[in-house]
Amino acid sequence: MYAIEVNGLCKKYKAQKDIEGFELKDVSFSLPTGCIMGLIGENGAGKSTTIKLILDVLESDSGTVSLLGKNTAEERILAKDDIGVVTETPAFSAVMTAVQLNSVMKHTYSRWNKEMFFSLLDRFGIDKKKATLKKWRIPESTLLGAAAIGGCYGALIGMFFFKHKTLKIKFKCIVPLCVVLYTFMIGKLLN
Repeated sequence: MYAIEVNGLCKKYKAQKDIEGFELKDVSFSLPTGCIMGLIGENGAGKSTTIKLILDVLESDSGTVSLLGKNTAEERILAKDDIGVVTETPAFSAVMTAVQLNSVMKHTYSRWNKEMFFSLLDRFGIDKKKATLKKWRIPESTLLGAAAIGGCYGALIGMFFFKHKTLKIKFKCIVPLCVVLYTFMIGKLLN
C-alpha cells in the first residue's frame, strides 16, 4: 500500500495585480507506506501547492489523490489523523493565540489532546494568549527598507541568484533602483 498516491494533479492560478499566474501540470508520484519524502525545488515550482492539494486545503482542477488508501475527500479527513506535515512557515501561529489554535486543532484531529497541548506550551514557556504576528518572516517593508539604506546589494543577489521570494514588481523595481542610487551616492562620496 502507498501512503500517498498522486495522479495527474493540476491546478491553475490566474495572474493578479503584480503576481504572475502559475500552473501546476500533471503531477504524479507514489510514496510507499513507512517512507519519508521531501519536496525540493525552486521557489514557485509548486511544492506548497502540491501539499495543499494533497491535504485538501486547495481544490484541484483535475487529478486524483489517495492518502493511506483513502480516495475521497471525506475518507481523507480520517487519514489526516495518521499523517504529519511540516510547512516552511507555521500556518496559524502568527495570527492566532495558542487558545485559538487549540480550538481549530480539536476540530481538525479526532484524537487531539488538549491537555498535552497546553502541557507542552507550559513546558516550553509559550504564552497561551499571545499571537506572534510577523515573527516568523521579515516583513516586505523591512526588506525594502534594508535595501534603501545600503543592504541593496545583498537583496539584489538574493533576488537573482538564490531565487528569493521577491518576484513582486515592487522588489523587481525598487531594489535595482536602490542599487543604482546607492552606487551613485558612494561614487559621489569617493570623488
